[in-house]
Amino acid sequence: MRTEFLLLFLVVGVGNYLMRFLPLLWALRREDAKSRDAASGRPGGLLPFVGPSVVVALLVTSVLPEARDGAELIRTGVALLPTLVVAARSGNLGLTVLVGVSTYWLISLAV
Repeated sequence: MRTEFLLLFLVVGVGNYLMRFLPLLWALRREDAKSRDAASGRPGGLLPFVGPSVVVALLVTSVLPEARDGAELIRTGVALLPTLVVAARSGNLGLTVLVGVSTYWLISLAV
């Protein structure tokens, strides 16, 4: 295997780990700073952020490979608006994904 591939795998692996670890560390320190109680160091306060994190991860991984043409960015941007509204109002991950996928599909029929 070539050295460039090994270096690429290493950089991607470290970046992937840091993208998950640093927000968790930041949230735990923030939680700890709010309440100095040693027993409250549970990451349970982070559970509301799991749904939006999944939606953003799916959005980024689906947009980046297809961002070669402007039509894809327009479809994604227009579909993102109702998705964000549903996510903010309902907080339901299933409904948010359903609205996002449905909106994207309807827009892709038109554009």
